[in-house]
Amino acid sequence: TKDEISSDDYVVNTLLKNIQLKEIRKRIEREQRKVLMDSLTRIKDLSKAPSVDTTTAGKNNNEIKYYVFDEEESSVRATRKRFQKRKNLIQSKGPVKPDFNKLTLKSPSKSRTHWSADQVKTQLGFDPVFKLNLLLEISLEDQLGDYGLVFGFKPFLDLKSSDAYFHFLNKKHWIDYSIRLERSTRFLNRAEFSSRYNATTVGGSVNLPLSRYTTISGALNASYVNRFNVELIVPKEIDDYDFFACANLYLTHDNRDWEEDFVTRGSFIRVELKDVFSARKTHNEFLTVSFDLRKYIPLKKMVIAGRVTGAWSHGTNAQRFFLGGTEDWLFSQFFNSSEYPFESSLADFHYMQYVTPARGFQFNARNGSKYVLANAELRIPAGRIFRKTLNSNPVYNIELIPFFDFGTSWYQGNPLSQRNPIDTENINSYPLNITVQTLKSPFIIGFGGGLRTTLLGYNVRADLGWGVEDYTVLRPRLSMSLGKNF
Repeated sequence: TKDEISSDDYVVNTLLKNIQLKEIRKRIEREQRKVLMDSLTRIKDLSKAPSVDTTTAGKNNNEIKYYVFDEEESSVRATRKRFQKRKNLIQSKGPVKPDFNKLTLKSPSKSRTHWSADQVKTQLGFDPVFKLNLLLEISLEDQLGDYGLVFGFKPFLDLKSSDAYFHFLNKKHWIDYSIRLERSTRFLNRAEFSSRYNATTVGGSVNLPLSRYTTISGALNASYVNRFNVELIVPKEIDDYDFFACANLYLTHDNRDWEEDFVTRGSFIRVELKDVFSARKTHNEFLTVSFDLRKYIPLKKMVIAGRVTGAWSHGTNAQRFFLGGTEDWLFSQFFNSSEYPFESSLADFHYMQYVTPARGFQFNARNGSKYVLANAELRIPAGRIFRKTLNSNPVYNIELIPFFDFGTSWYQGNPLSQRNPIDTENINSYPLNITVQTLKSPFIIGFGGGLRTTLLGYNVRADLGWGVEDYTVLRPRLSMSLGKNF
């Protein structure tokens, strides 16, 4: 039928089209292979062709068989290098073994010591005589922690008094040692005279650990001290100088446990022996023995802290101790400034020592060449007890501290001896010269409460204390101090 004939034609036409497509594909493949072979042949011919100087091409065209552009020449060389690399890889049998006999080893060399900042510290302080000061200190340490350098400078508010020091520490071996250089300057301006005091100290120390908590240390120091009057209008004979040699021996036991900046338990014991010699004046020599005993007992989250410290000094000019006040007490004063040893012997001023804390009293409530001081505190960490609700740092570091202080200082015999009057007054009434000595109780007692916290990175202390002197309770005294607890 007509429909069957049309269907057969459709099939035949489809077959013819498929055959034609196959022939076209084969023809295209043959053309591609031909072009590829021509390109390879041209590359081989170009690789064998000699280089031609283009400057002579226009003179004699018959001698030029091949002309190669610079860009084509570089591409040909790159293609030849790639083919050569592939050929070498195919022909290589395996990795080449190194000849260890040809290796040379260099001798070991010391590594350089690299220093980095370990600690940078700024600390405000206050002296009852020379007033406000600022400590600037930077500590450097090598990468292994074997060596350390410490640089410090502490200027006072008047910009005439200052301290500067440099320490070198060696902690590489079992025995640690250090070398230090210090320079101190003090300027005192009074109504009757103005004077300057200078001290330069060079020394070293050795630290020998006996156990995990116990160490024994020794130190030797040499100091040159001078003092001169800078007021020319009213001359005063206070100019003097001297050389001192000081030997120290320490025995320390410390097993305290710390939680951040707080001591939670343990004990601290230190015994010191100090011997001072004078190169010019033998009356400036003395020997001092001192001790410092501390105990910390945990009571739930609170801590009972107790301390007993004392010293005994003997010699032709014994060391002087001034009892009373608190360390770095802001806006404090030195009670009875006439007893400040700036005009006495150089040893008195160079080796004088404040004994603190004795809250409820000013500096120099008692003085002498011997002293005993006992302190007791109940430290209540209010911020840490409620730390789940109080998260700010000043509040977290708050401590409430009720305290009790008891101490005395004397010169001769025992504290109750009549040779240790508290007040002495000379009355000159011609023809009589009368000395009036007032005997009081040699002991001073302080009690009250305080608060500790950290403000702007500084440890701040506020204490309100009542002093008891000669069995009389004095009016309360508020002290704002900088620094940590004992």
